[in-house]
Amino acid sequence: MSPELVWGAFTRSIGVVYVIAFGSMFGQITALVGARGVTPVALRLAAIRRDFPGPRRFLYFPSLLWLGHGDGALRGLVATGVACGLGVIYGGPWSFHCFALAYVLFLSLDVALRLSFPWECVLFETGIFALFLPATLPLPALAALHVPAPAIAWAYRFLLFRVVFGFGKFKFIGSTKNDLTYLKGFLVNQPLPSVIAWYASRLPLWALRGGMLSLFWVEMPGATLTLWPGPLGLVGGAGILGLMLIINLSGNFGYFNWVVGFLCIPLLDFDTPRALDLARAFSPDEPLLTNAFVAAHTAGALLYLPFNSYVSQAWHRWAFWRRVRPASLTLPVRALRAVQPSRWLHSYGVFPPKSMPGIRGVAVIEVSYDGETWHDLEYTRAATRPSNAPRFIAPHMARWDQTVIYESYGTTEHALAYSVANSGMPYGHATFSDTECLLQRILEGERYEGVLLKAGTFPHAGPPRLARMRTFLLRPASLEEHAKTGIWWTRELIGPHYPTRERNDDFWQLWLPHPELFDFDDVVWKERTVLGQAMNSTARDTDLTAIVARDSGAGDDALTRRDVDRFFDEFLLLAHANDAQDWVHIGKRWKVLRTHYTPTELRRLERVAGRLATALDARIEPLTTAKGVEHELPTHYDVACLAQHLLLQGRAVVEDVLAHPEHAVARAAEVTPETSLYLSAMFRLDRLVWEAHKMRFLDMILVRSSERFPGSERARAEKKLEETAKKLWGVARLTSFLRGKFREAEYCDGTPEMYPEFIEGPGGEILETSGGGSRRAPDRESVAPT
Repeated sequence: MSPELVWGAFTRSIGVVYVIAFGSMFGQITALVGARGVTPVALRLAAIRRDFPGPRRFLYFPSLLWLGHGDGALRGLVATGVACGLGVIYGGPWSFHCFALAYVLFLSLDVALRLSFPWECVLFETGIFALFLPATLPLPALAALHVPAPAIAWAYRFLLFRVVFGFGKFKFIGSTKNDLTYLKGFLVNQPLPSVIAWYASRLPLWALRGGMLSLFWVEMPGATLTLWPGPLGLVGGAGILGLMLIINLSGNFGYFNWVVGFLCIPLLDFDTPRALDLARAFSPDEPLLTNAFVAAHTAGALLYLPFNSYVSQAWHRWAFWRRVRPASLTLPVRALRAVQPSRWLHSYGVFPPKSMPGIRGVAVIEVSYDGETWHDLEYTRAATRPSNAPRFIAPHMARWDQTVIYESYGTTEHALAYSVANSGMPYGHATFSDTECLLQRILEGERYEGVLLKAGTFPHAGPPRLARMRTFLLRPASLEEHAKTGIWWTRELIGPHYPTRERNDDFWQLWLPHPELFDFDDVVWKERTVLGQAMNSTARDTDLTAIVARDSGAGDDALTRRDVDRFFDEFLLLAHANDAQDWVHIGKRWKVLRTHYTPTELRRLERVAGRLATALDARIEPLTTAKGVEHELPTHYDVACLAQHLLLQGRAVVEDVLAHPEHAVARAAEVTPETSLYLSAMFRLDRLVWEAHKMRFLDMILVRSSERFPGSERARAEKKLEETAKKLWGVARLTSFLRGKFREAEYCDGTPEMYPEFIEGPGGEILETSGGGSRRAPDRESVAPT
């Protein structure tokens, strides 16, 4: 095959992926982010406009949606993306313009949909490089007019390597021979398993171990071979294509298999990458712009390589980098942070190396019309009932179903432990999660049937009176049981998820946070907002009202002296701030505050606390990096926790520390997990309760062994990971505290935690034990419940 034909076919394959990507969104876009969608993009854009003044918001959140974001505009944007893909497939001189517009349209959707799945990240990078591809002849001819610059040929090879090797390094570095049983649990536990995966999970362990060894070869040495133009590269590419086929048959990962499989096409061109002459790359007769872009991209990609998909969009904004000295060492990190909104670089690697049980946890929505009888709702694709058959839907991406498993395990950007570690948006630390937004919409009468929820899943017309979510465990039914009854899963109730709620008329007003309510560690985003400007303007001020009120908003949004006085003279007394170590009565105190204040009043008081904590943080943080200053504040998060502790001490202490920040350092030893999170509990106790429940649930899924088997290899790996996490994200210092909280009945909404217990057997197989703590024997469901 001639090089021109290779690149002509590859160019059109990118068009195919664009058609799939945009076409898959078309039927979902308004239900997800439309005017009556689950998370309306209009409200998100309004919050950005409020918090990021002037043109900077267009730099941080580039999107055509600033020109219009109604339902018609959303559908039109997606339809235009499909047309651009078709234009690329047809070819001709307009292919470049189609590529450029497709990239802009895809990028425009990022602010609305948060396009962070690995296949979306790969498409961003593939689409950017496509801007440097030559035009193609119109169909029915397939060839490109000429070959691309050799640097682009290398860029695509390196992208293929980074994607496949990225998954391998995350999966295999740090793994042991016991992890060769990994596939047994993964085939069931993946987001949307297919029917083949359901059957394959029953293969004998020797076959599954062999599969893991094959996977290692493809993702590690096989991926490396693709960097060699010639037969070796084809061997690596053949392995990758075989893996993509197997993944496509066993799971539903959107168009991941398609875009990665298509990236193997350039491996057929041996000559173009060999033509790259690094010594002459920047000679006047070379494509300077192309070579410069590829060089910059490659340098950035090497910095991204150690990370994984979970932190891809956030690692360069971690507060960790503020402690690195000399600060000049972080210049590359800051440069990557500046260009991140263009989505031109990513890390890859999703599934961790340790084996998990062959079960599925799922958070199920339940509604009640009379307050007594409850009906569970079904998602369109994600299984919730014994009768829900695994299905093939790829390359279509059912966006909500794809995220159900992450919501069920609590590994979303709403979670305390994940909000900064992996979020590309500052509003992930919201008052309500995306799933709580769905519950609110259901209570408002929205159904989303046929899109997010199955058609006919609601038992009655009209909005339900109540909604809640509970956690169920799905186990693959035995082959005998499946043959006899037709069921695919057995189901058991094992714990709470979101407690019972009614429609909340203040919901959308409270949904998205102001900058002072971003995560403790989200310092970079805070500095970019009006809050950052206000803190700079009051950098030496000790007047609490000036600090709180400056640039706090317009009209009813503006904070005043009265808000400050109410916080110190009234709220802290009602919250028993002087007794913050006592968490036994924290639920009662939280309820008292809700009888005394309206939701909007509590939000104002929370904002006062957030602004004062940010000011304290800004005064104390420089001392932690100053030479000769001894302190017990190893991370920025510890500084933020100290600020929370100081607020509990009252007005006089806060004013003193603002005037004399060095006084705060001496108080660092007083800080405890209780005082660090006490104010968070007073304002958002329900979120901390959810966090604790999900943490224990995730411990079950990950077969946590640190406390049960401290000398085991698995426990040693956990401790090593936790020590690393504590250095990067101070929040990891609080996870052990939360892990032991909120087990009492008052926090479980009538559904106590009944998580089964698993251990790792001698050969690595995950085994269920009879010990499950407070778990009682559940009723196993073999038919769909009412």
